[in-house]
Amino acid sequence: MSSCLYPCVSLLLCLSVCLSLSLSFQPHDRVYRLVSFHPLRLDMMAAVVEHTVEFFDMGTGERHPKCHKQMGNALELDIVCWLGQKPSNTNKILLFTSSNSFDSMIYAYDFGTGKVVATFTCHRTKIVGLASSHVATTTACGYFASAGSDGIVALFSYDESRCLGKIRTIDSIPVVIFDPNYPTVFVVGAGSTVSFFSITALDNGPFRSAALPVQEDSPIIQLAFSPDARQLAILCRSGDVWVLDAFKYIFRAKLTLPEGGPASDKPLDPLQTIQPQLSFSPDG
Repeated sequence: MSSCLYPCVSLLLCLSVCLSLSLSFQPHDRVYRLVSFHPLRLDMMAAVVEHTVEFFDMGTGERHPKCHKQMGNALELDIVCWLGQKPSNTNKILLFTSSNSFDSMIYAYDFGTGKVVATFTCHRTKIVGLASSHVATTTACGYFASAGSDGIVALFSYDESRCLGKIRTIDSIPVVIFDPNYPTVFVVGAGSTVSFFSITALDNGPFRSAALPVQEDSPIIQLAFSPDARQLAILCRSGDVWVLDAFKYIFRAKLTLPEGGPASDKPLDPLQTIQPQLSFSPDG
């Protein structure tokens, strides 16, 4: 595998471990567990602390006093994710929580009105991943997917207020991501295979799959598209990062994290919220 075939891709790995904004934002003693940036408004950020979602202006570092949502002490917030919608209606934020031992709820919270406007459920076990399509057209918008510890990936339409279908993986906890360029295309990573699906043809199964060239002893735990959607980075729990040409479905490179990354003596628990995060630099 020649490195010259692989365009210069800057991959950034960060650990989303109890990110504290105390030094750069308003002084407080609380620790923010999860952070998500608005896909269209780069100056807007949502953060989870305890049982509350709060919103910050990235320009001033100030918290919006009226823009927060207390979900109640009985609900532990797990993941927060912005929902891509039409340009005229981009204020929805998706967040979900494991409400009890029987199911997991996904709440759609309207940043503009400060209200929970919809709830979704499709899993009987803990939700471990959430992804949304940030591409919106007149005919396709409001799609999102959740991955559960039960091995199920569930596809939803916010506009239709329903679950569109489920994909079941075998003996693995899946991860899911949407193609940045196509609102109906998403990728599921399970075990050592990535599979490309179309929401419009879920019943047909994946339209393309790619297995890692070398059999991995550890499963895929993160996926990340480059900004132009030409490259798909695949992080395994062993610490190996594979780079797939998403157009030709050819693996271009294999990177290995430095010592102290996921490939440590203490393996990561895929059911925990704290996971390494894989991303490309803005210039690809």
